[in-house]
Amino acid sequence: MYKIPKDAEIADAIRRVLAKHKEVRSQSLFHEFVLGELKGISPYYKASSDRIKRVASKEGVKIFIDKRKSQKEAKFCFVCGGELETLKVKNLLGSEVSAGKKCKVCGFAMDRGHLAPRRYIFYK
Repeated sequence: MYKIPKDAEIADAIRRVLAKHKEVRSQSLFHEFVLGELKGISPYYKASSDRIKRVASKEGVKIFIDKRKSQKEAKFCFVCGGELETLKVKNLLGSEVSAGKKCKVCGFAMDRGHLAPRRYIFYK
């Protein structure tokens, strides 16, 4: 049996984790720390690492994403899961070219479309 914690409880656990650790250098380690804090409230609490990442971004936690090249083009935001829109600029000849992508929800921006996340770093 398990329980799903509310976003406010996850946000409190995130604040406690970041008070202990100034930065956490991986998503899985951050997930483990936050779940440890949540288990102190109730041993039945469960939350996915993606949900914890989304709540952290809403709470103002700074998230640095180390990226790598990928064969596939990104369609959704790595932070919040929102839709990405293509940023276009004009070149010297006057035609529009793609300069990158930006999230409509959280404002996360990438310089190229064919990138994938390698590592997440969470800090205050």
